[in-house]
Amino acid sequence: VKHVEAPGAELFRKLLQLKEDQGGLRAEDEKQLFNLRKRLEAQLLEAADVVCCTCMGAGDMRLSTFRFHHVLIDEATQAAEPECLIPLIMGAKQYRMHPCLSEFPSNMFYEGTLQNGTGVGDRQLSGVDFPWPQPDKPMMFYCQLGAEEISG
Repeated sequence: VKHVEAPGAELFRKLLQLKEDQGGLRAEDEKQLFNLRKRLEAQLLEAADVVCCTCMGAGDMRLSTFRFHHVLIDEATQAAEPECLIPLIMGAKQYRMHPCLSEFPSNMFYEGTLQNGTGVGDRQLSGVDFPWPQPDKPMMFYCQLGAEEISG
């Protein structure tokens, strides 16, 4: 935001420099700096062709009014499942999980609007003979009452 050329940017830079030099601003100047930053950030985002952020960053309020046609999650295998759901607020289609697994987050967090980019047939592995409690839903809950053991 410091280097953007837009209406209000020069005043923003002056207020920022003043804050740095004096170690703070008067309340009215601080409020003006805050509002200018918000406006300049919004202008930058509106002008962007591509927005890159972390999964957590995708939930930032500054992005809440934007509707993205595509959401790509890089290295999704290293992210926790709930973390990957955050960017999906922006996109309406998920490709990561079996449709029966996406049903809960869709209904719980997205009012049933989350769509599946793959169907049940795309998610079935041939040659896997695991006795799922419900064969068409590859999930189950298992109660483990043992204690955790750490050795090393």
